[in-house]
Amino acid sequence: MFERAKKDMPHLDVTAPEENPGDKKPAQEVKFTVHTMPKKFHTAHGGSSAGSFEKPGKKNSSSSKIVIFSVVGVVVIGLGVIGFLLFKKNAGNADNVANGNANMNTNTDVALNFNRNTNANTNSNTNSNSNANTTTNTNINANTNSSTRSSLAQMPSSQDLDGDSLTDVEEVDFGTEKTEADTDGDSFSDGVEVGFGYSPINKGKLDSAQTIGVYTNPTYGFSFLYPNDWVVDKRGTDGKGVLLISPGGDEYIEVSIQDNFGRKTPQEWYLGLAPVNTSLSSLQTVQNWAKTSTGVVSTDAYSTFYGSGNYIFTLYYETGDHTELDYKTTYNMVVKSVTFTTPTVVNTNTNSNTNSNTNTNTNTNTNSNTNQNSNNNTNDLFNVNLSTNTNTNSNTNSNTNTNTNSNTN
Repeated sequence: MFERAKKDMPHLDVTAPEENPGDKKPAQEVKFTVHTMPKKFHTAHGGSSAGSFEKPGKKNSSSSKIVIFSVVGVVVIGLGVIGFLLFKKNAGNADNVANGNANMNTNTDVALNFNRNTNANTNSNTNSNSNANTTTNTNINANTNSSTRSSLAQMPSSQDLDGDSLTDVEEVDFGTEKTEADTDGDSFSDGVEVGFGYSPINKGKLDSAQTIGVYTNPTYGFSFLYPNDWVVDKRGTDGKGVLLISPGGDEYIEVSIQDNFGRKTPQEWYLGLAPVNTSLSSLQTVQNWAKTSTGVVSTDAYSTFYGSGNYIFTLYYETGDHTELDYKTTYNMVVKSVTFTTPTVVNTNTNSNTNSNTNTNTNTNTNSNTNQNSNNNTNDLFNVNLSTNTNTNSNTNSNTNTNTNSNTN
């Protein structure tokens, strides 16, 4: 019976599990039958075969015990084998469950180095050279006499004892009496006769008087009267000016000559020098005794301008530090005695305006752009270098030269 049970059992190797218990199929269930003696072979005690089980007699008790223990042993062994097999199966499943954890292992042994180098170099050079050369040559001869003194017409004369319009100082110069208004007794006062060009000491014109001298300049064609005791100082070698100095040396009358190439009238000439608000209608004029020339008097009455040919003649009275006028009548005599003749000088008008403008513009634009991109990456496995170099050079050169030449003579 044991041999048969052994033959019916499949061969099982329970010594060791397979290498991968999780891949093994579940163990095949083992089924076997434990055979016992059929009842028909049981004999009742005393030879009865009625089928009832009766306790055997003492004669067969040993054999029965052996049989029972054998069966029990087989059952126990079989159960042990089955239990062992089931235990191994469950143990295998338990290992599979234990090893069923998902292991997410990220190995970064492979190094991916992505080097992205972007170099953007923008060079913008703007050179703007603006050269503006403006040359203005203006030649203007402006003689402006600035003084804080009062107008000649408003300034009082010095002492005049006889009240004949000749100061006591002038009475000496003209040879008249300081206390006698009409020295020559012709019913005209000494000052009135001098003012109209007549001699106050005798009958006749003023230029016939022994005390009066005549200055003549044939080169520029003009002449005038002056007291003989005054000093005549010619100004310059060209004879374009003369200075009449009083006996005291502290007052003088100056006669100067300026070129008048445009042949302006004395009024036009003076308006070019006068204050801006001066109008032509406000100018005071004077006429010489010969009634051949008309001059214009400055607003302060210290200057008189005559025009003749290509010249302007200016007669100016300088009173020095005096607060009273000693020679007002003498100045009026010089102004009204002026006469003009044909000059002997040759008028040569040469205007030479030379404007030399040299504009040198040197524009040097040097753009030196050096871009060095060095990517040194040392990695054991894998290198990817992405390098982008962008160089933009913008150069703008703007040169503007403006030359303006204005010449006014």
